[in-house]
Formats: sequence, C-alpha cells, structure tokens
Amino acid sequence: MTKLFTTEKIFCALLASALLACGEEEKYTKPAERSSEILVTIKPLHSIVTAVIGDTAPAPGLLIDGARSPHGFSLTPADAMKIANADLVFYIDDHFESFLSKSLNDSPQKSAPVASAVAAKRPLYKVRYGHHHDEAHGHEHEREKNHRESRATDYHLWLSPAYVGVISTVVAEKLTALHPENKEIYEQNAKKFQAGLQALHEEIKKELEPVKEKKFMVFHDAFQYFEKTYGLQNIGAIAFDPTESAAAAHLAELREKLEKNNVRCIFREPQFSDRAVQTVIEGSAARTATLDEIGAAVTATGTEGYSQHLRNLAKAYRDCLGD
Repeated sequence: MTKLFTTEKIFCALLASALLACGEEEKYTKPAERSSEILVTIKPLHSIVTAVIGDTAPAPGLLIDGARSPHGFSLTPADAMKIANADLVFYIDDHFESFLSKSLNDSPQKSAPVASAVAAKRPLYKVRYGHHHDEAHGHEHEREKNHRESRATDYHLWLSPAYVGVISTVVAEKLTALHPENKEIYEQNAKKFQAGLQALHEEIKKELEPVKEKKFMVFHDAFQYFEKTYGLQNIGAIAFDPTESAAAAHLAELREKLEKNNVRCIFREPQFSDRAVQTVIEGSAARTATLDEIGAAVTATGTEGYSQHLRNLAKAYRDCLGD
C-alpha cells in the first residue's frame, strides 16, 4: 500500500498573529493569565486545528460559519473584533482570504509580527477551467491584472488528505510556539490525525474506483486537489470566479462539450445560484448534484469533522457518477 504522507514539505500558508489581550480568566491548566484566543477562517481548517488542540484548550473560534463562502466574503465589525482579540489566526492564504489583511494590519496591539509558515516542494495548482470577464479586455490596470492572476491559483488545498497531513504538522508547530508546555500533546495529536487521514484516504480511494472514468463538470474549479488524488475526470467548469456570472457564449461551449463527451453529471455548490448549471444541463441526460468546498453541512468537529467533509464529497461523486 502506497503511503499517503511523506516527509517532503508541501506549500501552504498558515498565518499566526499575537494581538490584543482581553483579560479573560484562565480556565485551563496553563501558565498564561487567560485562555489563548485562537481563530480559524473556514470549517475544514477549523477541524484540523481542533484535532491538534485536543483537550488542551477550548475549541477555536470560526470566522466563516454556516453556508457563507470565503469567495466575496466581507468582514463585519464583530468579525474584525474577533481578529483583534486573537492570539493566533489560522487561514489559507493572503489571496484566498484577502478580506483579512486590513484587520490584521490595523490591529491596535501586536506583540509579534504576523508569521507565515510556507513549505514549497509541491506548488499550488492553477485553476483549469472557467471564464473571466477581464479575458475579453485588451487593457487592464496592473492592480486588476495582479488580482486576476491571484484568482487563477487554486487555494483549496484542504481537499487533499496529503496536504492536510502537512498542514496539521504546521498547526502543531504554531500552537507549540504559543504554548510550548503542550508540545508533546500537539505532536501526538497531529500524528494521530495523520494516521486517521491515511485510513480515510484508502477508504475513499476504494469507494471512488468504480467511477474514475466517468466525466463530469463543476460549478467552479475548486475540487482538483480531491479529484487528482482519486483520479476523477473533471472536464470543465462554469465559473472562473464563483461570484461572477458566466458569459452566455461560455455556457454554450460547455453545453456542446457536455454532449460530445457524454458528461454524466454537473455539480452545483450550495453557496451559489445553480441557474447556470440548469442552463447547461437543460434537456440533456446529465444529472446534477451538490459539492460543498467548505463543508457547510458538516456538524462534527476535529478529526471526525474533516473525515465527514471528505466522505460527503466522495458520496456526492459516487452517487451522481455511478450507474
């Protein structure tokens, strides 16, 4: 059996900031005067951090909860206060959660600069499919060009169990820097989490084997870390940016591609309208199903939360692509 995890480092960005103290009374057996405030942006990353923290502290805060998407997300004053009160903020990347930058930079009391943990032996994927309005423009400002190019990178690395294994190690290191007295616990929790990921990987690999050759499309190209791990055949996406409407010409091209390639399924996402999906699929034999990049419907936390998220994805692929 091929081991899923190796010692090679994988690119990810998890940022830590030491910010404003809130004077809360200590509730756990730590030398600090108060419980450390830890904040995580999205649910899949929250599950990873929670698994590594274990019983050493309260569950970390979650910034983007419910069915909200990080795409096009805007901070409320309450969100900004959560960031200001955090000792440690875990997120994916400056480009993916660009809404964080101002609040992190404007925090009134930084006891340490924001630190980035980046490992670069496996680069992030580029977005493969979709349409962007700026592609039709002959001229664009440099700032707009840089913004478009940043969106051309796929930051959904949490959908790969292998990448997540490395992220859990990074999380343990960052937590240890904050609470060195818990170093062994964090390391043990990370190793236990990684062992569970290996078993989960083998389970999903077996489940998806029968549908590996079935072709499908997605709403936007957010799932390739999962698809490439399990050899799935994605041949197109409706949107380059899920917050923007796809052009009619692009939808017509997808419809032609759907018919020529005997596409079995087009996957929608619960955070966005499925109007374009219905337009492409209308009158065809293709099916529709839902893929959720952030696992909004997942109720569990920690190891079970992450496992539930990937199992939900695997089931959606299997059910829609199967006979």
